[in-house]
Amino acid sequence: MSVFNDEQYLRRSIESILGQTYRDFEFIIIDDASSDGSSEIIRESASKDRRIVVMKNPVNLGLALSLNMALNIAKGEFVARMDADDIAVENRFEVQLEFLNKNPMIDLLGSSVYLIDSNDKIIARSDAVADPGILKRIIHYRNVCAHPTWMFRKEVLKDIKEYRALPASQDYDFQMRLYSLGHEISNVGIPLLYYRMHKRKISFDRSISQIKLSRYLRRLYKRGLLLRDEYFGKEQILKVIDTHRAVRQIHSMSLSIFEKGRFLMKNNSLIRGAALLCVSALLSPYMAYFIYCGMRAKLLERKQNKSAVKGPYGEEN
Repeated sequence: MSVFNDEQYLRRSIESILGQTYRDFEFIIIDDASSDGSSEIIRESASKDRRIVVMKNPVNLGLALSLNMALNIAKGEFVARMDADDIAVENRFEVQLEFLNKNPMIDLLGSSVYLIDSNDKIIARSDAVADPGILKRIIHYRNVCAHPTWMFRKEVLKDIKEYRALPASQDYDFQMRLYSLGHEISNVGIPLLYYRMHKRKISFDRSISQIKLSRYLRRLYKRGLLLRDEYFGKEQILKVIDTHRAVRQIHSMSLSIFEKGRFLMKNNSLIRGAALLCVSALLSPYMAYFIYCGMRAKLLERKQNKSAVKGPYGEEN
């Protein structure tokens, strides 16, 4: 877990890991130079449970470098990810470990999630695709596993090494490189995480930088160039995400319209909602691309064989 100024939700998140039904693990927390009350919450938690291992960055290094620090000291056979504002279901580790032990061909495993608001209220359920074959096609359009639901075999780091120090899409790049190296990814069908939806998270997911960098990764992946480090120099990445201020402002307006359209569609106002999505796409080519990728991924999700025999955790047999 990497933590940066997450005091509002941090204690609940830590408690959800310490309360897991599977108890034999080390809990590595990287305090990425937090300036709020996060550091005190981490110290207090660590004083009560010896499983917690704490590292504190003298300056803010960002998510990728902080996660790499944790990977470098991790001792276990498996590595699980967790975000500081989410809540793990109490048997998450138990379920994922059982699945990975029974399915040695799967190297990284995610799960479905419950979406929750700032008050821990469930607002929706997001079901993950389990079929590894379909996931290999969906990766061309979006992430195939929610990052904080990951559990993966540490041995894959022999191939993939670590997270790339990108300003966004680090998890997307990680998954694509796994596929490029011949590894397999899957999900369990039941929700194992309460994934918090708040304005900061939503805005970042649909920011121009995130969309442009994701598009760049897809192009490299399609051309078989994703493993070549010369495409990931600092100047090269800054050039990829560089966007004129006026374009960013228009995109921000487009994003606001998009959110209103999504809200209307979820509340059965389909025509008005769809009209706003069209306006959003017309305003910003980046939102148009984001919407297009989402639609393509949804179409592929529907191809998951509904008649397949399901395992105990929603996976297909």
